[in-house]
Amino acid sequence: MMRSAGPAQSAAFLESVRGDRLAVLWLVALHTGMRRGELAGLRWREVDFGSGKVSIVVQCTTDGFRVVTVEPKAGSRRVVQLAGDVVVHVRGHQERQVAERESLGLGVPGPDNVVFADEAGRPYHPQRLRALLRQASVKAGVPPIRLHDLRHTMATTALTAGIYPKIVQERLGHTTVAMTL
Repeated sequence: MMRSAGPAQSAAFLESVRGDRLAVLWLVALHTGMRRGELAGLRWREVDFGSGKVSIVVQCTTDGFRVVTVEPKAGSRRVVQLAGDVVVHVRGHQERQVAERESLGLGVPGPDNVVFADEAGRPYHPQRLRALLRQASVKAGVPPIRLHDLRHTMATTALTAGIYPKIVQERLGHTTVAMTL
């Protein structure tokens, strides 16, 4: 069953996580429709602050218990435009990540470091992101929702706002408009 959060639930959720170190992860997921593995694998070199775009060129997935980085499935490599306020939040996230790493003596994150990492700079296991979203949903008092359902939320919100379906399809990395609709 496909689920999505409504605008009121999305707003309540984002307000609830404000100030949390992963708030920007949920914001990016809601605004871009990126898949869980794409979010887990996003590296700083794929974030272009000048243009406000992120390039989706890898994703993290699991092979048994091992996390592996692979290319996205056919047609899923894409560039996604971030809204101006989202870019500001991602920049702030980068600054917090730098401070966290420096306090642990790890140095500044390089272009190959992932955007959404734990306090020690390690990439999150994709399953861990699912658990963290569930915890944040409970805290926000909204029904638990899967990370993948945030894609549906983005698509529904965009289509309801009158964004052309072809644009939504490209943003999600779907192969056809029919899949998006």
